[in-house]
Amino acid sequence: MKKRFGFDKYLIFSALTLGIMILCICLGSVNIPLKEIFSAVFLNSESAGAAITMVRIRRVLCVAFSGAALSLCGAAMQGLLKNPLADGSTLGVSSGASLGAVAAIVFGL
Repeated sequence: MKKRFGFDKYLIFSALTLGIMILCICLGSVNIPLKEIFSAVFLNSESAGAAITMVRIRRVLCVAFSGAALSLCGAAMQGLLKNPLADGSTLGVSSGASLGAVAAIVFGL
């Protein structure tokens, strides 16, 4: 019998993820208080609104979506191979990515 997460665990992990994302928006080279972030996002105040909406929120969302895509690809690879220990080096994906990175550096792509 497979163990599955219940709704309460999904709710806890979602709240934890959202809390960490808000913390990452607050912290940086210049710390911005939580009150100022909420006023910039919901009330469109201009005190630090440009830095928050144009840089920090986009950066945090990009990292979150990249992590979600990587976890989805890892789960798909484990499901396809029916091996819970499968990773990027199993099919040579890591080697192909390294080749692409070297080609981009050498040829300036």
